Amino acid sequence: MTCIAAIVEQDTVWMGCDTIMTSGGYARGVDTKIIQRDGIMMGFAGRVRDINLLKFGFEIPPQDKNLDDYEYMATVFSSAVRERLKEFGAAKIDNSEETGRAYAIVAHNKRLYDLSYDFSVSRVEGFNFDALGSGRGEALGSLYTTRYSGLTPEERIRQALSAAEEFTTSVRGPFVIESIKQ
Repeated sequence: MTCIAAIVEQDTVWMGCDTIMTSGGYARGVDTKIIQRDGIMMGFAGRVRDINLLKFGFEIPPQDKNLDDYEYMATVFSSAVRERLKEFGAAKIDNSEETGRAYAIVAHNKRLYDLSYDFSVSRVEGFNFDALGSGRGEALGSLYTTRYSGLTPEERIRQALSAAEEFTTSVRGPFVIESIKQ
């Protein structure tokens, strides 16, 4: 599994990830699980094949000016992800339900969204941070307790990933932390 942690602060989104991939009891390093393209930042957990298909060759669809950001993410963006995975046979159909095998935190226009394996999208509400993956609980706890600490977003994300690494066997550094102005 993995851990992705993200913070929105003013006009910048910070996102960090671990760099381990685990499968069948084996662990190996990977490069970053974070993708930046066309003003959108995505951090992925899940099957490497799905992540690769979105990392290489996936084109972010344009947003129609008549759609608000949440509607765009929940319809146009999530449908483009679904179509990309379907195009390469990575979408799975079980009991007439089509699913992928990757989850993502997506940052768009200074907001965080959770993209689930079933291509549903939820908007993060109430906080300016989010986390996902097997280290999610530890990372969210750290982000919550450091929100008034005076630490920079990068320092907070590093602490969150470190907490996840300490208490989750499938989260390992080195960590990658990136930012994007939105």
